[in-house]
Amino acid sequence: MANKVRTGLKNVHVASVTVSGGSITFGTPVEWPGAVSMSYSPTGELTEFYADDIVYWAGGGSSGYDCELETALIPDWFYTDYLGMTVDDNNNIVESASDNGQYFAFLFEFTGDEKAIRHAFFYCKASKPTEEGETQGESAEPKTTTVEFKASACPVAVTVDGVDKNFIKTKSTPTSSNYSTWYSTISLPTVSGS
Repeated sequence: MANKVRTGLKNVHVASVTVSGGSITFGTPVEWPGAVSMSYSPTGELTEFYADDIVYWAGGGSSGYDCELETALIPDWFYTDYLGMTVDDNNNIVESASDNGQYFAFLFEFTGDEKAIRHAFFYCKASKPTEEGETQGESAEPKTTTVEFKASACPVAVTVDGVDKNFIKTKSTPTSSNYSTWYSTISLPTVSGS
């Protein structure tokens, strides 16, 4: 039975991405604890061409997604591995004006009423996070941190029916053969016969 609703967010993971010589490899996904909420919206537009007083042709392209993760805290490894910050001799995380972040794959799961659909964006890059805090009053109310990132088309194409496709995202359900290994290995989809 298909999911009827989507609730919850869990199992956020990040994996390194290496592009070399026309191929792509992904590192082992690392868990990101403390996910609060996740949103993503597509970028790109539907283009309509009018002729004969009708929409004669319509086509669209997707250049990816603008994503936002709200989290309890950002793990230290994300600052260094993916935002390009440095650990100094005193074990401080130091930000510089020339920091250049690295691409990563982003995996997560929404929980539904029947099954948990698992998602993966293949080629993401984050901007520096928005962080805040405030004095504690009569009760302690935790503040969250927001990380914005762009999920772009993977620079390595997969040929499907003779057409090169640069995949952006995939999702998995319990009927998918890689569902049980979703958070241990990641690779681009393969399409038989193409």
